[in-house]
Formats: sequence, structure tokens, C-alpha cells
Amino acid sequence: MKTYSRFGIGLLAFGIFGSANAQNSTVLTPTVAQQQLLQSKNTNPTSDRKSFRSIEDALKEPEKASRLDLRGPTITEIPASIGQLTNLEALTIAGTKITKLPAEIGKLTSLKRLDIRANQLTTLPDEISSLTQLQQLEASNNKISSLPSGLGQLKSLQKINLSQNALTSLPESIGELKTISDLDVSSNQLASVPASLGAMENLKILRLYSNRISSFPAAIGKLKNLTTLSMGGNQLATLPDLSGMENLVDLDVNNNKLSSLPPSLGKLANMRMLNIENNQISSLPSDLTSLTHLSQLMIGGNGIKTLPGSIGALKELRIFKADNNQISELPAEIGELTNLDRLDMKSNQLKSIPATIGKLEKLRSLDLSNNQLTQFPIAEIRKLPNLHQIMLMDKPAANEVRPMQGQQGEMSREKIQEMRQQMQQQKKP
Repeated sequence: MKTYSRFGIGLLAFGIFGSANAQNSTVLTPTVAQQQLLQSKNTNPTSDRKSFRSIEDALKEPEKASRLDLRGPTITEIPASIGQLTNLEALTIAGTKITKLPAEIGKLTSLKRLDIRANQLTTLPDEISSLTQLQQLEASNNKISSLPSGLGQLKSLQKINLSQNALTSLPESIGELKTISDLDVSSNQLASVPASLGAMENLKILRLYSNRISSFPAAIGKLKNLTTLSMGGNQLATLPDLSGMENLVDLDVNNNKLSSLPPSLGKLANMRMLNIENNQISSLPSDLTSLTHLSQLMIGGNGIKTLPGSIGALKELRIFKADNNQISELPAEIGELTNLDRLDMKSNQLKSIPATIGKLEKLRSLDLSNNQLTQFPIAEIRKLPNLHQIMLMDKPAANEVRPMQGQQGEMSREKIQEMRQQMQQQKKP
């Protein structure tokens, strides 16, 4: 006969009576709670989501297929059966030989991300407008020449990349994409952009470079949340009023046909980077120096003849590229750019360099090659503690630096060579 201690009997009694009382109580015991949690997981359609790398495998468990990744040149066609994967949230079809998407793609109404880059698509099906949950559309590097008019129905879109295609126009309905923050249609054949772009109130990044755009609608200037505007490599002769772009940080309009900059440019107080290289600009607007937060200023490849002394107000400037212009003199105020890291004045008409350049203690790279230098403050240059790279001549015979007498010392080819050797030695550990 078994014997039990009082303690053991107490535990046994508690187990018996506790089990009985549980039937008349609304308080769940741990065992019941665990059972309900397990049942909840089994009925939750998101608990068993899976990723697949072939349509055939995904169709074996269509209700569980959440992600489908199809890649490689062996794929030449997407079957209509893909429309059965109605729980897909992410679909990637990249680097294939497909030329079109089936209309059934519109049945994937749970899709949030569609990546169809680097294929041979020439168009997008109209049914894509049914993907109202879509947040990201990546369709770069195809041969797409037109977009469906229903594109504006994708009300959840936040990012769209259509770069490196053959687009000649954008549908007016693109302005209905109120939630989009990043739009890239660079490297296409766009001759213009619709005024409706100005209605994309949440747009922060707009890339339009490498197209054939000759003018922009004034509405573009109303994109108050825009931080990055890239319009290089077009055929722009003028820019619209940009004063409404109060949050603009980066503006790139290089390689256009601009002869001047809009006066409104000076009102963009938050700008950090301005690139106007390779245009037809002969002078800088006086209010340019009000951009006191500029970190990078690129004005090379224009016909600029002078730099205003007020340029010294750009206290945060780190990179200043003014190469391939007609600048004959550096203002003494250049020495006030105490945060300057790189100064490129290559291929200008400089005859002398102000001694104030010796104040640029953070300067690491200095390019003065292919100028007409006859005077050079070598003593001040030698004092610059962080200077690691200096270019003075491309062709010594055509860019002769004659000896100079004065408090700044002499400068000759021999001195240049000596300085270069010293700098090379300083670089050695």
C-alpha cells in the first residue's frame, strides 16, 4: 500500500478540486490559454507564410505563398496561373527575358512590393492599376515606352523607379499619387513632364536626369517637401521659380543649356549641394552667397569670369569646383572658407593666388593646373597641415610659373618639384 506525506496529499487535493472549480470559472488556466493561442496561430493566415523561388512550388501551397522570387535568363514567360497567388505581398521578376506581364498580375491585390527590373518589358498591363496596396514599384532597366493611364489609382505607392527605359511621356494621372515620396524617371526620352507633378505634395526625391526635357512647368516649384531635385543632362534653357521648395537640400542641373539661374535660388536656405556644371552661365547671382549652409558648390564648365568677394559667406563649404571657366582672379575672401576640403580651379585664367589661401587649414586637395600663374604663395601653402594633393601644371611648357620675388618667397619649376617631393615624403608612414 502506498503512503503519502501530508504535503503530497495537499497537492493532490488541490489538483482535483482546482480542476473541478475551473469548469465553473471564467478564469482561463495556463493549459487552456496555451490551447487557444495554438488554435489562433493555426487560423491566422500570416503565421505560415512562405517564400518561393518557382511558380510551380508556390502553386502547391498558394494560400501560404507570401514572397516569390523569380530570376535568371531562362525565364521567358510568366504564366497566367500566377494570378492564383492572391496572398503574395512581394514579387520579384528580375533579369529575365520576359517582354510582358500577364493581365492576371492584377489579381495579386495583396501585393506591396513589385520588382520587375532588368527585363525586356515594353509596357505595363492596365490591370496593374488594381494593385491598390502596392507601396513600391521597381521597373528600371527595361524597354518600357508608355505607362497605363490608370497608374494614378495606385494610391498606396510610396516609391517608383522607372529609370533606364524608353518613356517619351508621363501620364497626367501620375499627379494623383499623393503618397509617393520618391520618383525616379531618369535616363528615359522624356521631352516634358506633366504639370500634375506639382500636386505630389509628399514628394521628397525627384530624379529626372538624362532625358530631353527643355522646360519645366511652374507647378514644379510648389513641391515644398522636396529635398532632392536632379535634372542634369537635359536641354533646359531656364528654371522655374523654385522659392516654394523651402526644404530643398540637393539641386543638380548640370549639363543643360542654362544661361542664368533664377533669383529665387537664394531663398533656398536649406540647400547643401548645388551643381550647375557644364552650362552657359557667365556670372553667379548675387544672392547665391545667401546659401550659407552650402557644403558642395560645383560651377565648372561655364563661362564665369569673376567670383564675388561675398563668397566668403559660405562658411560651411567643403567642396568648391570652379574648373574650366574664365576666372582671372581668386578673391582674398577665399581664405574665409575655413571648412574647405577640396578646391578645384583647374583650367581658368588665374595669374596669382592670394596669400589668404594659407588660412584654409582643412584643405586636403588643391588643383590649380592649366592656369597662367606667375605668382604663388608657396610659404603659406606649405603651412597647410592637411594638404595631401596639389596640382599646379598639366603642361609645364604651356603653363610656366616664373620666379617671383617678395615676402612670399620664390616660386619656380624647381621649387614646385621640391614641394611635390616634400609632400610625397609627408604621405609616407
